[in-house]
Amino acid sequence: MERLVAAITRPRNRILRWPPTGEKSRSCSTCRSLICTGTETSPDLVTVIDKYDQRTTRTFHREDRLFHEPFQHGINGEPLDTVIDWAGLPRTATATQKGQALLITMAANAVLEDRRSPDYWEAEKRWLRGDFLQVIEEKSAVVRKHMDI
Repeated sequence: MERLVAAITRPRNRILRWPPTGEKSRSCSTCRSLICTGTETSPDLVTVIDKYDQRTTRTFHREDRLFHEPFQHGINGEPLDTVIDWAGLPRTATATQKGQALLITMAANAVLEDRRSPDYWEAEKRWLRGDFLQVIEEKSAVVRKHMDI
């Protein structure tokens, strides 16, 4: 997958982050993840407002785990990540090869079709407020519609 992504994005001077990144639900009983199947990014260092408390300024380097979470804007309002595609899934779905293959396929198709998912940012805000199940249901309805099922 990394070679496919590199071959596709290199001519456009973009970097597609892989593996998927995302937010985990705060409740262990729900065990859900909001996953970006790919994000375009370019900096090696980001300074952002903490998305969890909306006050604290944080700086992350590539080596930091939180650097790999998607961020819409930097501290000065500059755009940082462009979400290619995303999903809200039970964590058990990504624990299997079948689930991982689905995410890889989603990411590859989104890159090939040059898709963007600006709706991720609103879904992320709702997710962080605790609306996990509603976000998952709405995204699932969109997927079912696209698949005509």
